[in-house]
Amino acid sequence: MIDASRENSKVSQAPYRPFGAFRFILALAVVFGHGGWLAGGTLGDLIAASRMGSAAVLCFFVLSGFILAEAASTFYAGRWQALAINRILKIVPGFLGALILSLIVHFSVTRLGLLDRAVAFEGINPVSAEIWTTANVGYNTLAIVPFLRPDEAWYYFGRIYLFVRYVWAINVEVMFYVLLTITVALVPRSWAIRAIAMAIATLGCVILAGANLLTLDSVVFYARFAPFFLLGITIFFARRTRSPGVYLVLLVAALASLYLGFEHVGTTGGGIVFVLFLAALVVLSRTEAFLISTRMDRRLGDLSYSLYLNHYAVLVCLSAATPKPGIAWFIGGVFLSVVIAAAMQFIVERPLTRVRATVRGVYLGENQSPARAVRLAE
Repeated sequence: MIDASRENSKVSQAPYRPFGAFRFILALAVVFGHGGWLAGGTLGDLIAASRMGSAAVLCFFVLSGFILAEAASTFYAGRWQALAINRILKIVPGFLGALILSLIVHFSVTRLGLLDRAVAFEGINPVSAEIWTTANVGYNTLAIVPFLRPDEAWYYFGRIYLFVRYVWAINVEVMFYVLLTITVALVPRSWAIRAIAMAIATLGCVILAGANLLTLDSVVFYARFAPFFLLGITIFFARRTRSPGVYLVLLVAALASLYLGFEHVGTTGGGIVFVLFLAALVVLSRTEAFLISTRMDRRLGDLSYSLYLNHYAVLVCLSAATPKPGIAWFIGGVFLSVVIAAAMQFIVERPLTRVRATVRGVYLGENQSPARAVRLAE
């Protein structure tokens, strides 16, 4: 058993921020966005027009930048190896668990002869003989590896069908984790220098993304999301310093994120939702007040990653059942997605809690008071 008081003394502390419920809401928005077809009618149209799922993913990137910046400057300070290991322990088991679940679901609907119907809501028509090839299943196990994206992997693996359909965002997150770990390792002292260097890189990314100056599609793809992570990083450091350089970086990152965000989700429905999510993030980053208990906030946050990964398998099952669109089916789909996410989180992620605490150097136990809880790296 880990001695929390002993471990807490080894690393810098950070206040608990009420991001858990917010992360859960973002994950729910993604489920709403992908499952809006279940509602049908006016509600389905409103969900589609809001682009809330895409807006939530972009806000997830900003939130990741904030959370990892704070984590890297507190209990991962000077410990880039621990940062890398803990990110692996967080990302990989959950992804592999979701992949196994989805493989079981797809195998079942294939045996029942319902594969085409099951994935029709995505507008795709996979061939059973192709999705069960060794190459396709093998690629799916590597789908979170940066620079191995589906639209380019077909050169090596043939036609690709993703069993964890929306894994592209996790792939982008992993790229950010790699770059952050390298930055922490190479520039261990000055976060101001890191932020300025990232701002210059981000400006270059925006130029590349906007003008498509490179023929390397993957570079341009990742470049389009770099400003969102930088925005989160600089929102955090703007609270710690009055350096004009940091505020300049914040301005560059904010303008770049708004430009690319509006380009991605539009300036009406999706753009409004994106701005509202960003505003909520900024407010929550500056408060330690809670509308719910820290324990409940923490548990809701724990569900967000599993909910994002596993809701596609639920939608496949519901599509195979050919439901008549309606509010009841929509609510049922969302509820079932949350239940499956909770089960997968309990089975896959929870057993690793103490292992990750050992690597982190801080045990994030449920009995910690808000002043001592440091849940930011989750």
